[in-house]
Amino acid sequence: VATAGRDKLVQVWNVGSGARILTLQAHQGFVRAIAFSPDGTSLASGGADMAVRVWDPVEGNLLATFRGHDSQGECECDYNF
Repeated sequence: VATAGRDKLVQVWNVGSGARILTLQAHQGFVRAIAFSPDGTSLASGGADMAVRVWDPVEGNLLATFRGHDSQGECECDYNF
């Protein structure tokens, strides 16, 4: 499970133990949306900094950053392959 919010962080949790596994310094502004890929091998986060970042949810490595929006609005992360 992953959580995110106004603290600019994305946190990944172990559902069984409730332990926090990973904390990502995800965005310059608050995190508006998060989504795991269907196979669980990546995690996307969308932030108020108008960027979408893709993460390795095990190691915490940043895999990709996408920019292009020129205004803040609603944000949604969805994996459709």
